[in-house]
Amino acid sequence: RKGSGEAREPIRPALSDGGGRETFTLPKDTPLAGRELRLYEMIFQRTLASVMVDAQLDLTTAHTRGRSADKAADGLFRSSGKVIRKAGWMRAYQLGQDAAEEGGEGRLPNLEEKKGVACLGLAPEGHTTKAPARYTEASFVKELEALGIGRPSTYAQILETLKDRQYVQLQGKALVPSLTAFVVIALLETYFSDFVETEFTARM
Repeated sequence: RKGSGEAREPIRPALSDGGGRETFTLPKDTPLAGRELRLYEMIFQRTLASVMVDAQLDLTTAHTRGRSADKAADGLFRSSGKVIRKAGWMRAYQLGQDAAEEGGEGRLPNLEEKKGVACLGLAPEGHTTKAPARYTEASFVKELEALGIGRPSTYAQILETLKDRQYVQLQGKALVPSLTAFVVIALLETYFSDFVETEFTARM
């Protein structure tokens, strides 16, 4: 991250042998148990993965045609996901709890064209597109920071100005723009487009 400090010594999966030396120890060979073992295993796996070669995956879409039991209707099912061509760093997770998290989500099994597959079950799901969430005061400040506009000492004043001039109204925690805001923005973008660019504001 920009402006962050120098790199520090990372956490290493090593245990003391009692003689002042540290050894790189497999999780199963440690005396740890419970949460301590799970934490050590996670550090061990991620340390190994960080020095292994990249994994190679293909983004694949599979189309499967199915027929109802009474053969009265056909259906076409589409599955999109990843097919592993070279496991690489993912091998470090194969025996651990992170296997599903690091590579399992969206993975497809090895499929062959025109080869039959068994249907183990169907679960209908509905999906609707949601509009982007409105800004809250916290997310608005975060956006200002990302755009490089203002300083921590001015964020509160920016928000107060928007509310005092009735450009936004608070509905719960959401900042909802008013009709006045839309009219002002339309006029500014029409006649002073250069001055309302975020890059211009950030340079001021």
